[in-house]
Amino acid sequence: MAVPHSAPGVRASLGWLVPIVFLGMTAILGVGEPDVAAPAWFRITTRLAALAMTAELLRLWVRRRRWQMANPMPSGTGPLATGAFFALLAASMFANIEPDGGAAWAASVVSLLLLVLGTALRVGKPKGANVSN
Repeated sequence: MAVPHSAPGVRASLGWLVPIVFLGMTAILGVGEPDVAAPAWFRITTRLAALAMTAELLRLWVRRRRWQMANPMPSGTGPLATGAFFALLAASMFANIEPDGGAAWAASVVSLLLLVLGTALRVGKPKGANVSN
């Protein structure tokens, strides 16, 4: 059975608790939608999305905090978490009764760019790719 390589003393930082707490609070409290103006499906969906992101970040973070499997967080995790948070923020702006069109679209574009960047970093280069080109 192969044991994953880990660098001694390199662990996922405690700073990852900030997005975990923000997304966890979003899963409980919602994304700032008005009391009854947002439809029930919207309130449920955004909370479930925030809960799924919180669970994924916790899964990645807890495993990398242990000394036996100490490693930094995977490349691209930060932009993915930030992009998902911006997507929830943009969704709450669009759910308002009188949405501010510019800010909601700007948050949507920023979240899309961050999600694409995070995905590209997460996928990375295939093994054996020629680096000199």
